[in-house]
Amino acid sequence: MYTAARHNNVDSARCAKYCLQGTGLARGLTCRSFDMYNPGGSLPLQCRLNTENKDVAGSPGLSVNNGGSYYQREDFSACSSLPCANGATCLDRADLRYTCICGPGWTGTKCDLASSDPLDYFAKYSSSNLDENDAETITGISHSDCATRCLQGTETVSRGSCKSFDYRISEQKCYLSTASKDTNPQQFRQGNADLEYYQMEGSGPCSSLPCQLPQRCQTADTDSGYRCFCPNGRLGPSCDVDAQVDVGIESKNYLVDTSDVQMYCRTTHGSIVQNNINNVNFPIIRERRGKIDIGNPLTTSGNYRKIYNYGVYLIEPAGDLRVGAFSCQVQQGQQVRKVVTLNMNKNAKIRPNVITQTVSVGERVTLSVNTDEDVTGQLTWHRDGDLVTGVQTKDYTIDSVRQANVGVYEVFQQAKYHSYEHAFMRLLVRGCTKDRWGPPDCLGFCPFCQNGGVCDDATGVCVCAPGFRGVNCEKACPTGFFGPTCQSRCTFANCREKLICLPDPYGCSCAAGFKGLDCNQVCDAGTFGPGCALTCNCQSGGCNSMTGICGCKAGWSGDSCQMASNSPQEYFSKQDEKFLLNSSPEGSITASLEECARRCVNAQDLECKSINYQRDENRCWLNNKNDDDDASLLQPMGGRNYYRREDFSECSKVPCLNQGACSVSETSPRYTCACAPGFTGSTCADG
Repeated sequence: MYTAARHNNVDSARCAKYCLQGTGLARGLTCRSFDMYNPGGSLPLQCRLNTENKDVAGSPGLSVNNGGSYYQREDFSACSSLPCANGATCLDRADLRYTCICGPGWTGTKCDLASSDPLDYFAKYSSSNLDENDAETITGISHSDCATRCLQGTETVSRGSCKSFDYRISEQKCYLSTASKDTNPQQFRQGNADLEYYQMEGSGPCSSLPCQLPQRCQTADTDSGYRCFCPNGRLGPSCDVDAQVDVGIESKNYLVDTSDVQMYCRTTHGSIVQNNINNVNFPIIRERRGKIDIGNPLTTSGNYRKIYNYGVYLIEPAGDLRVGAFSCQVQQGQQVRKVVTLNMNKNAKIRPNVITQTVSVGERVTLSVNTDEDVTGQLTWHRDGDLVTGVQTKDYTIDSVRQANVGVYEVFQQAKYHSYEHAFMRLLVRGCTKDRWGPPDCLGFCPFCQNGGVCDDATGVCVCAPGFRGVNCEKACPTGFFGPTCQSRCTFANCREKLICLPDPYGCSCAAGFKGLDCNQVCDAGTFGPGCALTCNCQSGGCNSMTGICGCKAGWSGDSCQMASNSPQEYFSKQDEKFLLNSSPEGSITASLEECARRCVNAQDLECKSINYQRDENRCWLNNKNDDDDASLLQPMGGRNYYRREDFSECSKVPCLNQGACSVSETSPRYTCACAPGFTGSTCADG
């Protein structure tokens, strides 16, 4: 009833790890218990991951399974999922986030990336050495080469047996040792400035530097315990091959009406593959998918197209031949990559919620359409032209998606296929479970692809959403540009009303900052990115609808505007030589500007919205209005400045003392304080 994933041939310890890490579960599901189930006979126990436990309402409780066992998860913190590798320390943070503190030789957010610097695996002791423990002496090499010999072994000192080395600076002499100061403390000497002692601290399968530079080593669930990969999105033993082919399709008027359908194959580093049809080169062609029954405007006689080196216009006489799937290919070095785009009737009575949808194998996915009111009766679903049996409604749910489900889906009214008033959409399925790459074994760990990027299951590289670039898609492109180097440009640098399609498994979306089936709507406040599908991570203030970069309110700073100022004055905006008239019921007081701001944010009997301040006399007016209430009250006045309060959160009252950091909370008292070292208490007053 609640089992969501099954694993064979694993013991209870491995099953527990699978539960904590959600191995095999669809996106969004959490393992709350697991069974080591006995299927009977000579079959081994089966690991079953459950999304509920025996205590959930409606649970039938535990049933008898001779030889089986039930395990209930008790810890759901971020660190309970064992995210940190190689003995790293995991620290739980707010909002189910975590931080991994890496040990020697390890880097990365999960401490699963080995350092390529051999010295990082050693602790250094200056003016020290281990006396009388020299298993091998090597002259004329550097510190780094000496560390490499210790890690990888030599003919004299075998791999894994070297525990430390001494290095004589003046002679560039390396002394490898199978002992250490921990095993032979009586031989440890200090005081000779010409000697340095290095003791191995890092461990694990990557510590012997098995990967040839510039490849990096990453711990993995392989026989060797590691895999070698290239950083920065490249391939090959020398990491000199681009993993990403720079290709995309920019489509205008892809919702077909009387306008020309304009499709441009975009690339800045590769060559567009020209397809010769009837002695004419086409950079974009009709994508044939199974039994999809639509004619080809590129081969049908008639004035249906205009051809350019980089694109095709399908003009109005082509009519409904303009709908369906089209593709282009780009060759970059030895690699060829294809991109697919979709066109559909602008006045279609049946429309998809999204043009393409990307999921990982094993996940649950629902394809949905919307219909006009006059669409009645049952609907017909096709995948690549073949009937999808048993589906006649607006939603098609696949509980555990497979590669066989990939394709172009069409949804239409029965017996009305050739009216072409129906929906087209593509389903893309990554060949690995979430966060993994490299089918069929899927041993690689995906990088964290930010800003809507998708991990390529074939290469492990992030395919960045249009408008972003970088190894983790962490960098925004200039407005109107997209692609892995941000050099592909929308026509006239305007991406509004354009569908941008990128290599699978990304698919198609609006450019950053726009949403809707026609990509004509700007993002709502609090959202950003392609299709406006991303949520701004700004604790105070809004974000740029294209890049997600926060525009912090007065008083706040940091990448996500998460850092509250400890100065009340910072929560006000300033207008020089201005005064808000008739707004201070209590008159003026004498105070510094900082004290004036503090009194405003902490006022009890007055809703203080702004202050006036006279600089030469230190006179302060607390106002119960601002210029939004009555703009005519704000008048020029020499020697005085107007300060408008921009933040009314509890943090603006600067409740945290002794340089404590304030953050807004949803529970009373609506703030929390992170105290500086040496101070405690709810307001960091105790120290």
